[in-house]
Amino acid sequence: MTNDCPPCSVSVVIPAYNSATTIGKAIESTLNQNLMPAEVLVVDDGSKDETSSIVRRYSEKTPAIRLIIQKNGGPGAARNAGIADAKSEWIAFLDADDQWLPNRLELQMAMVARNSKLQWVAGSYLESRAGWTSLEGAARSQVSPEVRKQRESVILALEQLAGKTTLWTGTMLIRRDLLISSGGFNVTMRGCEDSDLWIRLALVAPEIGFVTEPLAVYTIAQSGSLTGTNARRIEPSQVDYIRRLGELVEKEKDRNIHPLLKQVLVANIDGYFWCLVKSGNGRLAKEFAATMRLAGLPRPGYKYRLMSQVPDRFVRLVRRLTGRSRSNNEKTE
Repeated sequence: MTNDCPPCSVSVVIPAYNSATTIGKAIESTLNQNLMPAEVLVVDDGSKDETSSIVRRYSEKTPAIRLIIQKNGGPGAARNAGIADAKSEWIAFLDADDQWLPNRLELQMAMVARNSKLQWVAGSYLESRAGWTSLEGAARSQVSPEVRKQRESVILALEQLAGKTTLWTGTMLIRRDLLISSGGFNVTMRGCEDSDLWIRLALVAPEIGFVTEPLAVYTIAQSGSLTGTNARRIEPSQVDYIRRLGELVEKEKDRNIHPLLKQVLVANIDGYFWCLVKSGNGRLAKEFAATMRLAGLPRPGYKYRLMSQVPDRFVRLVRRLTGRSRSNNEKTE
């Protein structure tokens, strides 16, 4: 690798699809870690560009980098392929258009060493628009005030999934056996497959470690994001995920778990409704609310429904004047 630090028992899994312009920087960010991973698995999910050729050039210089090629199956299937082939105790995820900061594995593995019962760890991150050359002024991910006061915390995952703290795939460090026993990512989902997995993990491993220092850089695409001006429809993956959440809430009998799951469900309904409103799609927001009602799920909160009455033209004008909204941290292939 690139320094004298011994490798740790971590396999990095990078799903890649037509990622020739970004995969190099993603790989380099894993090689520039203060604590080196044992291996880096890049899963080419049916790319039609030079992604595989670029990865091969890296693997020729660094044998710990391995390339897996498969037919296009989406990010969930690609990550599952990496998990299945990994040889380490821990799995760390990175998308092909994002990057890690050098302290990513060092800080998280140190936390694991101090908390031997932890089975998964997340962390804060920075948001950068595609094409930015500097992180100066980059936005920080959402972290609850209670967690932010500490350098690291052991927290209830369901409480954070209810909206207090953003849990993002690019900072996740998870025991491989926990991922396998949970069934991994749902390959039928082309969006929200990561959030779906976090819920299932939280039900069997309620506590998650969290490092408040930024560990990675999330790249916000210039167009096509859920909250972008090009949003023209309700994303089926979002509706599917919320319906699955509703089913979990209905089935959950534990008096301590049920209200937390209900909070996560409500937060996701409110959050997606608000994303549509902010995108200048009030009509779609109302259609989404109607879909929730027909499915027997909670309506969006009153304040969000009230804001949906603002004319779409005014919302779009404000967006143009103030810049794009923050991303919802979902990427699909």
